[in-house]
Amino acid sequence: MAIQAITNAALTAFNTTADFPAAVAASVAADGVTIDATGRDDKLLIYIENTDSVNAESAIIKKGNGIQAANDLTVSLAASAKKVIQLESGAFKNVSGTNKGKILIIPSSTDVKFSAILMK
Repeated sequence: MAIQAITNAALTAFNTTADFPAAVAASVAADGVTIDATGRDDKLLIYIENTDSVNAESAIIKKGNGIQAANDLTVSLAASAKKVIQLESGAFKNVSGTNKGKILIIPSSTDVKFSAILMK
């Protein structure tokens, strides 16, 4: 299969609203999802939801391939948990290769869904 690309919702101005984007799962958990970080990546919020009401799940935010990349980051999600994270983009954004300009996240299962919001 292929990596599932997540489309960022955008807040384009202060004191405005935007529709919250529907959370999307990876087509295949092992392939993961990518989040576009080519814009103001310091203003990017990533929403992570565990839709499994019984089991805990996780999502591994893969380290990028730039000079600031250090370690993967694992986000643990209790059953039915919803979390939001703002990343230090230099550690997680890919600066070259197939996923250039993107952040790669590998969920433990397709029960984990994602969306992203790019703030002004």
